[in-house]
Formats: sequence, C-alpha cells, structure tokens
Amino acid sequence: MKYVLLAIMLISCVYSNAQNNEIDSLERKINSEINDTRKVKAYCSLAVQYYYDNQQEKALTVLEEGIALAKKNNWKKGIGNCLLLRGKLNNNADKSLQDFNQAIKYFITIKDEILEGKGYEHLAGYYVQKNMIDTAINFNIRAINIFKKHKDSTQLGVALNTLGSAYIEKGDMDNAVLTYNELLKISSKLKDLKISSRAEGALANIYLMTGDTRKAVYRLNNAYELNKKLGNELGAAKYLKYLAAEEYTLDSNLTKAIDRLTVSMNAFSKDEIYYMTSEIAYEVGILYAENNRIDSAKKYLIKSYEDGIKSNDGRSMILGYLAKGTCHDITKNPKEAASLFLKSLELAKNLKMAMFYPGIYENLMLSYKKQGNYIKAFEYQSKYITLKDSLFNEEKSMQIAEMETKYDTEKKEAEILALASENEINSLELENKTLALNQINYMLIGLGGVLLLLGIVGYLFFQKRKIKTEQETAQLEQKLLRTQMNPHFMSNALMSIQTYMYENKTEEAVKYIGRFGKLTRQILSASREDYIPLNEEVSFIKNYLDFQQLMFPNKLDYNVVLDDSIEDEEEILIPPMLSQPFIENAIEHGIRHLQDRKGNVLVSFKQENDNLMLEIKDDGVGRTVSHEVNESVRKNHVSYSTNITNERIDLFKRKYKKNINFTIADLAVGTKVTFEIPLT
Repeated sequence: MKYVLLAIMLISCVYSNAQNNEIDSLERKINSEINDTRKVKAYCSLAVQYYYDNQQEKALTVLEEGIALAKKNNWKKGIGNCLLLRGKLNNNADKSLQDFNQAIKYFITIKDEILEGKGYEHLAGYYVQKNMIDTAINFNIRAINIFKKHKDSTQLGVALNTLGSAYIEKGDMDNAVLTYNELLKISSKLKDLKISSRAEGALANIYLMTGDTRKAVYRLNNAYELNKKLGNELGAAKYLKYLAAEEYTLDSNLTKAIDRLTVSMNAFSKDEIYYMTSEIAYEVGILYAENNRIDSAKKYLIKSYEDGIKSNDGRSMILGYLAKGTCHDITKNPKEAASLFLKSLELAKNLKMAMFYPGIYENLMLSYKKQGNYIKAFEYQSKYITLKDSLFNEEKSMQIAEMETKYDTEKKEAEILALASENEINSLELENKTLALNQINYMLIGLGGVLLLLGIVGYLFFQKRKIKTEQETAQLEQKLLRTQMNPHFMSNALMSIQTYMYENKTEEAVKYIGRFGKLTRQILSASREDYIPLNEEVSFIKNYLDFQQLMFPNKLDYNVVLDDSIEDEEEILIPPMLSQPFIENAIEHGIRHLQDRKGNVLVSFKQENDNLMLEIKDDGVGRTVSHEVNESVRKNHVSYSTNITNERIDLFKRKYKKNINFTIADLAVGTKVTFEIPLT
C-alpha cells in the first residue's frame, strides 16, 4: 500500500511541476510577445492554467487584462472569446450570464456563427444549472442548427451529448433516443470511440429506465466492447455488470451471468471499490440461491456483507445486512435472518432510503412465515403491498409536482433572464436587416388572414373529432373497468379469503391476499392501455382463473395453452382483457350450473400469418340452459360482455384502421368464443 501512495505522490508532483512549467512559459510569452492578438490568446491560456491550479482570482485578473488589450485593439473576436471564458470560469452565475450575452453580441457583430453557437451552448449550460431545462434545450438546439449548417462535426457532437442529457433530465425519452442515435452517427464519422461509448451507455440507460430489456442488452454490449477497446477497465466492468443482469432476464443462463459478474467484480476489487464489489457479490449470491446452489450463495452473500461494511457507504451497508440476512434465510435460520433484515430496515429509515423498504418488507414477511409467525408475516405482507403501491403513486405525484414547479419557475425566470438575453441578441440581428420588407408584409397580411381562418376551422373540426374519440375511449374504459371489477366478483373473492382466516388457514389467506392485490393492479393497469404484451395477458388470465378456482372449489379446472407458432410472447402486442368477460361468463353462466361434474375452461392462443387466434372454450351447460336459469332467477337479466366487446372493437377499428373478428358459437357441450386479432 505504501508503494501505491508513493506512486500517487510522485504522479502528483510530476503533474504539479508540469503545470507550473506551463504557467511560467505562458507568463514569459506574455511579457515578450509583441503581437497583441497572440498576447490575448496567451492571456486566455494562462487563465485556464490558473483555474486548474485552483487560483481562480488570478485567472479572472488575467482575463481582465486580456479583455482590456483586445478592446484597445478593437479586436471583437478576442473580446468575445475572453468574455466567454470568463463566464465559464466565474462562480457568480449572474455575472456569467452577462458575460455569455456580451460575448454572443460580439460574435453576431463580426458574423462568426461558430463562435455564436458556442455562446448558445454556454447559455444552455447556465440554464441547466438554474434547472430551466426547456430554456436550455432551446439554446442548445440553436447551437446545433449552426454547427449543422457549417458541418462542424466536433462541436455538433458536444452539443448533441448535452442536448440528450437535457432530454433525459426532462423525461422526454423519445427525443433523447433520437438525439443519441444522431450522436452515434457523428462519432462514427469522427471515429471517436469515447463519444460512441458515451452515446451507447446513455441509450442503454434510457432502455433500462423504460423497461426495454432487449434493446438495453444490445446497447450495454456495445458500450462494454467500446470501453474494452479504449482500455477503460472500470468503465467496461460497469457495463458488464448491468449486461449480465439484463441478459439473465432474457435467457436465464446462470453460468454466463456468473462469469460476467465475476469479471466485473474482479476489476472493481483491484481498485478496492467496495461499494461496487458488495453490490455485485449480492447479485451473484442471489443468483446462486435462486438456483439452489446454497454453498456458493453463502460465500458471495457473506462477501457482500463484508465489503458493504468496509465501504462505509450507507447504501452498501443496507445491502450488506440484506445479504447476510439472506444467507441465514437460505440456511434455514429465519429468526437470525429476520434480525438482520430489521437492522437493514432501521438503517434504511435512518438514511431515508425508501427504495429499500419494499424488498426488506418482503424478506421479513417470508422470514416470519418460515418461523410460523403468521401475524407478523401478514403485517409485513400488508406493508409490502401498501408501500409498493404508495411509492409508485408518490413517485408519480412528485414527478407531476416537480414538472409544475419547473414550469412555473421557468415561466417567471425566463421572462426576467432568458428573454433579456434573446432581446439583446435579436436586437443586433434586426439592425442588420432592411426595412424594405414592410411592403411584402402588408401583402402577406391578407393572405395570412385567410390561411389563419382556414386553419382555425380545420383545427376546430379535427379537435372536435379528437375530443369525441377521447370521450368515447374514456367512457369505454370505465365500462370495461366496471365489468372487470364488478362488485359480485370482488365480494366473492374477499369472502373466500375471509373463510380461510376464520378457519385459521393464515398461510392460504396471505397467499390469496397477495394474488388479489396483484390481480387488482393488473386490471387497473391494463384497462388504461391500448395494447399489452401477450405474456402479461396470459399472466392475468391465469391469476384470474386461480381466483375463480378459489371461489368455486372442486368445481373448475382450466388450461391456458400457447401454440408452438408463437415464438416470442413478449413481442406480440394485443388489446388487453378481451377474453376476461367471456371467461367470467363461461364460469358464471355455464360451469356454475353444473350439478354432477367439474367444468373445464380452455383458453388457447395461436398465430396464423399476421393474426393471433384467441379461443375460449367451456364445457358448461351452454347458453340456452344458462339463459333459462337466469330468466327464472333474475328477470330482465342483461349481459354486457358482448355489447362492450363490440364497442371496443368498433373503437379499435376507427382508431387503428384494423378490424378484430369476433364470434360466439354453441358447441354440443358448452360454448366457444373466437377472436381473430390483427398483430401490430
């Protein structure tokens, strides 16, 4: 270790000496230089050296001398460059803004658009610091347009990277993806691997945030390979860690995931970056535990705990306690596991790291369940479900509040600051334009009035159609939601859970409360979406039928079948819950009335060309008998399933210009419902 410290000291001395030599050289150049233009440039270089030597006052003083010399010679480009640099080095934000605006004024006067673009970039940076993202984006786009016009790829690459970051900060992921893809084209042209790596990493991060695993894996792999080529071992290790996790989500290849994570962990171990080794060791331990490799799991979970404590980092210490608790849990010591999970919970609360609460609550629930303490298990199960939902809602509320605050702040401050900048700049631009355009303007006013009138009429027409469609959609969503969440079903579900509790079957009650919560969230989530992946639809159907089995014990069997023609159920998108009303009908009106045997429901999916075939079959009493029973029990009974489904299909056809075919047929025993759904 002492040799490492000695090496660091030597490197520091070498760097310090090199910097001092550069400062001395620049000072001599200024004193001996005859040409004033070169002397001003030397002042700028010297200011940068002073700044990096933590001598900010000297840096600003030197720039004052450079500005004075440039003004003496009326060298406007030199004045602008000095002002731009002073604004960048100045810690006073308001003075920086003034310098940037003055610099841009000089650049416009001399018609140097590249420097003008750099000025807009600096203004964009200022507004990012002020958390005025939209204003920053506007200035950045002005800079980008200038760099594109002059085909300055280097400056364009810098500006695109800044713009992409601003879009991510704003939450505009679509524009962020477009921006970083454009940056990749520029970096390829420049053959700049660092820029390419930065763009690939940013795109990977976007896809991770939006849940697109396949695209995230592709980008992570690109970023990893680029960092290897650059010789950036820690950068490569970071991307390899995320790559391993996302690949495992797709292919469940344990060996490949462990190998990748181990390589990543070893890279961080060399530099003793314990918070990263703790996190990676935890991931490895959990993977081994999930695959019942207990001895290997213990080894890595203990390492995660030890490295987490070494790191002295709050997040890693929470993770360490979780790791050690999990180690006790998998070795069948749930009491000690619960004790460690409670330690991690206490630390998370002290550090106000609420993102850990749901995972800790879930671990506590499982530990108490293994101890036979079902009251505690139920308590933490309830906390887990409640907190997970509340965190989601809180996050969304905070995002909305933050957006509103940002909007109000930008609206007020932009009037005071941004518009002042625009006015100064635009006033100079207008001075260079001729007043001869006035006559043309008068001619255009009449034409503009006619076009405006036509535009307003067209806008109102399309707006009316849009509002009507949105109203129909909203009404249909409410009808659909009422159909899925009907009081009869919910009442029966809760009564079934209540029965388990009265019979002291706490474990079953906890299990079905969890399923009921999941089912409710699935219904609420899906009813707001036009399309969902097929695997989510299948998950919902199975969960729904599990609950129906609970309400009709020993009376219902079911099977959900995906034909071999379906290669990837995650890639197929379909309208949500088309089948649910008819599955409910099959059980309520067909199977429920069976007296001497169990009923069966078969839900099958098959891909035929560009269509997905969905069938719901049951072997209940059939529609005729069911109708007779309903008429005798409930007069004027109306089933809404068919009407709502026809309304949904009609709206789908108008909105997407595609038609879903839908038929109901009576079988010798039971009923068959068929949907033919065009794939997107």
